[in-house]
Amino acid sequence: MAKSKKSAKEKKGSKKNKNKTEEIQTTETALNEADEEEILSGSQDNGDHIQGDAINPYDLVPYESYPYPMTHPTHLNTIATIFGVKTPDIKTARVLELGCAGGGNLMALANDFPDAEFVGIDLSKDQIERGQEHSNNLGLKNLTLEHLDITEFDDKRGKFDYIICHGVFSWVPDHVADKILEICEKQLTPEGIAVISYNCLPGWSAVRSVRDMMVYHTERFNQPEEKVKQARMLLDFLTENTPKNSPYHSILEHEKAILGRTNKDYIVHEYLEDVNKQYYFHEFMSLAHSHNLQYLGDTHLSSMFTGNMPKKAAEKLRAVNDIIQQEQYMDYIRNRRFRYTILTSRDREVKRKIEADVVYDLYVRSDFVPSSPIANDDTAVQFLRGGKAGPITISDAGTKAVFAKIAAAKGAPVKLEPIVNEVAKDYNLDAITLKNSIQSNIVRLALNGLIKLTTEPAQWVNKVSEKPKAYKLAQYQGGLNNQSWITNAERRRIKINRMTGKVISLADGSRTVPEIVDEITTFVKNSELKVMSDGTEVTDPDAIRKSIENIVSNTLQDAAAKGIMIA
Repeated sequence: MAKSKKSAKEKKGSKKNKNKTEEIQTTETALNEADEEEILSGSQDNGDHIQGDAINPYDLVPYESYPYPMTHPTHLNTIATIFGVKTPDIKTARVLELGCAGGGNLMALANDFPDAEFVGIDLSKDQIERGQEHSNNLGLKNLTLEHLDITEFDDKRGKFDYIICHGVFSWVPDHVADKILEICEKQLTPEGIAVISYNCLPGWSAVRSVRDMMVYHTERFNQPEEKVKQARMLLDFLTENTPKNSPYHSILEHEKAILGRTNKDYIVHEYLEDVNKQYYFHEFMSLAHSHNLQYLGDTHLSSMFTGNMPKKAAEKLRAVNDIIQQEQYMDYIRNRRFRYTILTSRDREVKRKIEADVVYDLYVRSDFVPSSPIANDDTAVQFLRGGKAGPITISDAGTKAVFAKIAAAKGAPVKLEPIVNEVAKDYNLDAITLKNSIQSNIVRLALNGLIKLTTEPAQWVNKVSEKPKAYKLAQYQGGLNNQSWITNAERRRIKINRMTGKVISLADGSRTVPEIVDEITTFVKNSELKVMSDGTEVTDPDAIRKSIENIVSNTLQDAAAKGIMIA
């Protein structure tokens, strides 16, 4: 990928006569974090390779139907905008998901965009029925979930502006995978885009052998629970009996760690299914090209940037003019094993040279905060993330002030232009010079994966109001039995326990915080829940009330910080 465009020739700056673009110093990128997310994102295979009267394994072991923000049109729009590609307005778009499971990925979108239309298909009848029940309870009139084989999908359903296919492509036979690309080719509108995820090589090369061993060992067992147990036992046996310092032992330990922190459904469908095909990136793109589709980008923008590679590798990769070849070599270096690939029609223009001023069309998000007060001088300030020393150091006064104001939004997306204009006025700086400097730095940090860009403003508030109101879908999910997660207003999954879920379900905008405390107190009294302190059950009514007040307060404050509260 080409580097971002350099700033325009700068005008005379502030009274300090600054006439150069200040570059923010960074010490790392967020690529490792992104790669970890890819590894653990899991498949959402809908079992389309099961034919006839065979029992669908996704009915036998349902896959938890999560939201996947990387696949959402708002995120796809951001990547498209960065590369100069126009996309349909999500507010009135038609969106199709192939292999939608229980519709968990579409429900938040349907809730947020009532004038758009959302269609999901899946071969698992049980999951579709579950999803339909939730959709009806939520009153989502613009969401259709249909029990249907992908191979039976036809053009009678019309064209779609966005097509999502997450966790299906690698887990179906070739003819179904080809049908997925055919649907993307024939059913996308002229400005439409699709996203397809799949297991890729070379990252799966070693893992494939581990999977083969697990399949062989567990094929004699019938029950999924026993298969999962035996798969884990096999990895324990192998890691205990292989040379500790060998590469093979490291591979086994890595897979054992993954299995140790994942659910049964992930292990059954990711490792033990009949079909799990992996693709080199260039192989997948050859298939896409045969259906007149081209590569728009990766959902992880930072993974496309050659500047995030080792210095010598970056120098050689910049000389490669073919984007497919360039990213294939980066996959070789990173040993990548999972991809989200965004596709669009082959006849559209995709601008690979990023214009720095594109950030003025987007919102900027950052979770870095300054480690000390911002002064109008060139003293270097380190910006922290999660209370830890961060990789961002800024010395330029104006740039520090801009990033401090972005940080003041507490992770909410903000527009740059008003912030830059305000800082330029307060610091007596030339607005154009500051704008050019900020734009270039924002692009570079986004390519490094250190900050995020988005086309969407904040849909949440980061404070608790007198009558707190949680995101509608979070309220609903928090009130469900045995629910371990909810969806926030950013359409991300947030883990909960029974108590926090109950609090969120009561935060519907009609109750004050003390009234929520009252209801939680009654709920605890009438349930099997116990209030504990230092491992001891609290029995005194006043002490119970005080503990519940703290629980409710902390839950709501945390919910506000995690994008769950909307009022």
